[in-house]
Amino acid sequence: MKKIEYSEIQISFSETTTYDLKQLNQKATSFWDDLSIGPIYHINTEVGQKKRQQWLFKNISFDEHYFSDFIQCLKEIHSIPKDLPITIWKGDCARDHLGLCFIISLLEGQNQIRVIHASKAYKELFHKDYEVFSTGQLSSEEISKIYEKSKENPFLTNLEKTNLKKEWETFLNSTNLLRVRKGDLVLSVEENHLDLFIIECAKKLDAQNSFCDAIRLIGTALDDYEQLIQDRFWEYRLRTLITQGIFKIEGSLESYSTYKVKLAIK
Repeated sequence: MKKIEYSEIQISFSETTTYDLKQLNQKATSFWDDLSIGPIYHINTEVGQKKRQQWLFKNISFDEHYFSDFIQCLKEIHSIPKDLPITIWKGDCARDHLGLCFIISLLEGQNQIRVIHASKAYKELFHKDYEVFSTGQLSSEEISKIYEKSKENPFLTNLEKTNLKKEWETFLNSTNLLRVRKGDLVLSVEENHLDLFIIECAKKLDAQNSFCDAIRLIGTALDDYEQLIQDRFWEYRLRTLITQGIFKIEGSLESYSTYKVKLAIK
């Protein structure tokens, strides 16, 4: 069988996007780790990577094979030939921006790198009243049209790469557990940054007077918040608020589909 020669490689932060790109006969890989949550302090070292794994396993219920999977992902990125152009797909979410900064920091060679800002391209192409935060929200047809529109985007300049690497260094030296978007920026914030919003969502669901399903509360927070933060971090904060006595609980904490919560103070 003749080996296919690819003219570039696509990197996305969504496995569904990577699948869609492969269906378009593109060489594609995904960086699946959500660096917007959990510790990333010195994650460029083995100690930092293992501390992140331990925190995620304890608080977010990540797979125990996280570390080996993470190392394998790094090897794939490092193995990209230095003369092969790279296209990185990103949406308007902290996760994708952190992933972009991280990957740029890994690619110290001479790769030409272009970025497809999928959220922006979606607005320009489809004119729908629908906010796209992640490429994972896009259909395969939308991915195809965005690629055709954006495949000739200019490559990042050396200055743009340097600025992204400097930004990554700032994140790398922060001990905060959450990164969020603030306008066009991504900032490190305290882990309790979302707590008041969770309480407001609970009041919206009348949880100061009666128990409501935790899954419904988390779903409301996901839908109403102005940006994309994964459900497991929302539940981590809800469990923390339960521990702090802010919420009462009814049921089992086995998963957020098996318990209800009620505000302890009206």
